Order: sequence, then structure tokens, then C-alpha cells
Amino acid sequence: MIERKDQIQEEFDSLHEDINPEEIDRLFKPHTFEKTIQDKTFISTDGSHNSKKYLDGILYAVGAVTLLSRPDESIIPESEEADVRTYTATNLEGFNQYISTYMEILELKNTLKSLKNNENTIDYILIDGSLRGQLHHFNVNNELNQQIKTILLGIIKKFEKKLDDNSFDVELDYYNNIGYIKQQVIQKAKESNDEELSNFKYENFEEEIQNYYTGLELLACITHLINNYSEKIVCISKTSRTNKLFDEKIPDSAVLEYFTTESGYTIPAVTDNKKLVRPLNQNRFTSLEYPLYNDKILNYHYITLFARLENKKHVIKIEIPLKNKDNVNKILDNIVNILDDLYSCSINGYPYILKKVHDNVVITNKFMDRMEMVYELKNKPKGREVLSY
Repeated sequence: MIERKDQIQEEFDSLHEDINPEEIDRLFKPHTFEKTIQDKTFISTDGSHNSKKYLDGILYAVGAVTLLSRPDESIIPESEEADVRTYTATNLEGFNQYISTYMEILELKNTLKSLKNNENTIDYILIDGSLRGQLHHFNVNNELNQQIKTILLGIIKKFEKKLDDNSFDVELDYYNNIGYIKQQVIQKAKESNDEELSNFKYENFEEEIQNYYTGLELLACITHLINNYSEKIVCISKTSRTNKLFDEKIPDSAVLEYFTTESGYTIPAVTDNKKLVRPLNQNRFTSLEYPLYNDKILNYHYITLFARLENKKHVIKIEIPLKNKDNVNKILDNIVNILDDLYSCSINGYPYILKKVHDNVVITNKFMDRMEMVYELKNKPKGREVLSY
């Protein structure tokens, strides 16, 4: 493989060819951030999940933690939730989608619980990643019977009310209400004239029902957060792969990493929320609607920019979601102040509370080994035993 060294290097170098320095100079504004004393209150949430796979099922753990950082005070835990459960081993793709959604819901509900418990005292909600990305990758379930979907849409309205009056539990709402959900679905199926539901058995559809309801809960949490707290939200990504700003062969963040070193930020861009588009085949696509809040979600706008808060440190992507475009100019006029506030709580150009919450929440393999012992699953076959012969 060593003989390919020059070829590999040339292939990487070719990715940087034809990058226009003038375009970088036009879009990137050098700026020195000087606010060294934190005078704003931040919360930040992160989640984690891990699993052990056996021949007959999956043992998984999922959790999320919210930290609170006030001026002149130590960072403290504000809300946390964890869960250990099982999942069928027959649908690994479905499991990966489900566990990611579950983690995102725990992150959002921990954040909302912290906001409700500290009303009007939180200045910034720092989110690792992108709410727009969560909406863009939302999994629309088109396989479940429409009447069952309608039943679940009615039940999620009760959850919305719990969000409004802060009476919700951080745990997944499906597990909190599984008895009621099952009873309602079975009753409506019996009353239905739909031939598809004539021999309905809940257990045959339980996975699809659970996944659909969990997707509704995710939408309810995201829209509640944006509709009520959008001007406090700052989404931060340290590994963005988008290339829409410079339209080059490498990500926009990589362009700035390679061609700039000083602190500063790119001219903010304002975009709206596009419709959900999914491929039908290699050449055809179709647009879909969100099962909840479709019109509201399509009215969301996003302010995006890249920033380096400190000389020679890493570039981060910043996304500020807004429930409509009414306050866009107000936020744009305040961008430098927002970046100054981020700098005031940062170490090495990255908000310390984001790093700390990530370090605190990791569910390790060692923890999963311990859970395996607790639930006496150590001797369950995993299908890899043959490798040890």
C-alpha cells in the first residue's frame, strides 16, 4: 500500500484545486472577539446511546443530560434521564432509526424541562448539531394504516398540552401511555369498517405503531422548542459536511480551516425550510408532508454562518432557527453580540458547556457490560462465538 502514497496525496490535493481565495475574502469577515467574562446564562443538552446485540434481541441504553452555566457559578446538572430496554433483532435498520429518535426526544425533553423550570432566566440554548437536520431527515411512515395514524395523531394532542403546562415526563411518552394507546387503537380498529383492520392484532403492528407515535413526539418537541424559544436557540456543529456556501469539492468548514487562520465569521445566510423530498427510484423523487405541523415547519427560517471564535482554532457551524422571518433582521443585527457571548463561555474556541455535557453523557461499553451482568444476559448467544474456536 505504501507505493500508493503519492497517488493518495495527489487525490487529496486535487480537492483543493481551483478554490477561489477572492470568494473566501468576500464571505469571511475577520473579527477579534474580546468578551472574556461570561455574563449570560447557558444551558446545553447532549445524548448518548449504546447497545448489545444478541441472536434473539437487542439490549440498549439511552440517555440525555442538560447542564446549566450561570455567570460566576460552576456548571451544574439541571435535568437528566436514562433508560434501558430491549428491541427486536429482526430489524437492525429500524432499530438504528428508533434509537436515534429516542435519544433526540430525550435531549429535547430535558432541554424543555430545564427551560420550564428556569423560566425567563436562560439566555442561550446551545444544541449540538442541527434542528433543521432532524426535520430534514424525519422518517415519514407510509406503511401504517391511515385510520391508526389518525388515532395516534389524536393521542399526541394530549402530549402537546402536557408540553404547554409543563406536566410532561422526560421519559418517552409511548412507554408512559402504552396501555392507553393500545386500548384506543384496538377499540377504534374494532369499530372500523376498513377491511384491512378486520382481523387486526395489535402485536402484529406494535413496532410500526411505536415508531410512528415516537416520530410524532419528536415533531411535537422540536416545534414546541422553536415556536416558544427560537430566539434563544443556537445550534453548533463542529463536523459540518455542507458545501453550499463556497460550492467546492470539500465542506465549507474545511475551506475555512485550510485557507484562513484568524478569528471571524462568514456573512450569515437566511434560508427557509424546504419540503420533505424522498427518492422513488434512481431518477424520480416525491415530496411529502410532515404528519404534524406541516405548515408551521415549512414557515421556519434559519440563519446559518461559520465562525472561528479564536485565532488558529477550529471552525464551527452555527444555525439559529426562527419560527418565521419576522425577527430575521433583529437577529442579523445582533450576530456579533451572539458570537461574543459564545466566546465568553468558550475554551480553545469552543463553548465549554458543550464539551462538558458531551463528556458527561457518554454511555460506555463498560456500562453495557455491567447491564449485561445485572440482567443476567452474559451467556446469551451473540452469533460471534464461532470466531473464538
